[in-house]
Amino acid sequence: MNYPPRLGSNDRSTDHLIKQWSYKHHLLNEKVLFSKQAINLLFGMLKKDKAFSTYQAAKVRREEREQRLKHLVEELFSDILILQSKPLTEYPRLSREIDGSLEKSVIMGDFDHEQAINHFTRQIHEQLERGKYSQDLAYQPVLIEAVANGVKSFFKKGSSRKLPEDSIYLHFERLLAYGSNCQSSPYLIGLPSLTAFAGLVDAFLLKLGVAKKVGFAIGLRRFARRKGHPLAKQICKNHVVRNDTVIDSQHCDIEFDLIVQLDEAYSELDCSSRNLYRCLPRRFAGGVLSSPIIGTCQKSSLFKRCNVYRSNDELTKGLCLVPSFTRFIADASPETGYNSLSDLPDILKISPTLLPVNKGFKFLGSLCQREGAIADQHAFAEHILGLVRLQSPGSVIASPEIRKQISWNIHVSKYAIELLSGEPND
Repeated sequence: MNYPPRLGSNDRSTDHLIKQWSYKHHLLNEKVLFSKQAINLLFGMLKKDKAFSTYQAAKVRREEREQRLKHLVEELFSDILILQSKPLTEYPRLSREIDGSLEKSVIMGDFDHEQAINHFTRQIHEQLERGKYSQDLAYQPVLIEAVANGVKSFFKKGSSRKLPEDSIYLHFERLLAYGSNCQSSPYLIGLPSLTAFAGLVDAFLLKLGVAKKVGFAIGLRRFARRKGHPLAKQICKNHVVRNDTVIDSQHCDIEFDLIVQLDEAYSELDCSSRNLYRCLPRRFAGGVLSSPIIGTCQKSSLFKRCNVYRSNDELTKGLCLVPSFTRFIADASPETGYNSLSDLPDILKISPTLLPVNKGFKFLGSLCQREGAIADQHAFAEHILGLVRLQSPGSVIASPEIRKQISWNIHVSKYAIELLSGEPND
């Protein structure tokens, strides 16, 4: 299976929003609304459900649709989320254009929720009315209620913003890894295994002198597959292959941001850029992790640095400066699951923002001593294939729930070693 991450190509400016407001008088991401996935979802909600064998099966189907609709609404409001994450004074022209509108009140955070729900629900149906399927989708009673509920849940989630207690955050910008292994399991090509990122963080903290388990977040900026080496030509005689089969390894070049959370007990650490980069490993997922680029040919885009944030407010300000095409890896396990590997392609076809990745190892037996093993305890294990969701910086800033989902920790038990979001276990 080949599932590379889908990232943005350019950092979006507000010019398209100014034109869109001038001609259409809305700030919704209408490209998402008329995507194939969104149209299929809306038509599926209009169809009468077939009879399910059990009440639980019908409940699972209903919850799946509600979840997909919730993500559709979040993508519709992606531009507004980005504007919420940054001071509107940075965009004086756009601020003047939308002055006095409900959109500006929503961006500023001072608005009536019921009025906003009715306003944006009407806007969504106005866009559907201008589309190809206007007679089938626009102002259908079932869709009016469903879209209103999706918009309501979006604003409800945004209104209850409670951030965790302050910590220290180390933000490495634009780390470059060359030739990393992107075959995270025998049957999956895509992102490097999350255990590779965890190993990078553990090696870094060990050299830095931090013993306590902490969380980390990964923001992908660029992903490029390598072509690899040409395979040896097979020699066949009498329909029999004479030479051995060759399996080509899969590698990629990635550019990513690494955010490491530290406890306040380590506030006296040497957090100078020189020391922090000195503690970074030089290898990642079988590839090479580049050393800091001070600057080449006066191109500021090649600058790399590590920022130290000593509060959640400073972290939020730092995330506001991350390009909008960056995508943070968030845990999707609490909301999405699958029963077998054969179900996975259908789930990924429905939700394009989901991505499969190796998240750890499940033990196939109890730990025991084995002759020839390197460690004292040994167990055979298999890969744990999990699902992650790629989230934009605006979504991470606007939602404390998503901010928890992008914080990864190693969870160890007698059954498995797995990367999960949330607090680490002891």
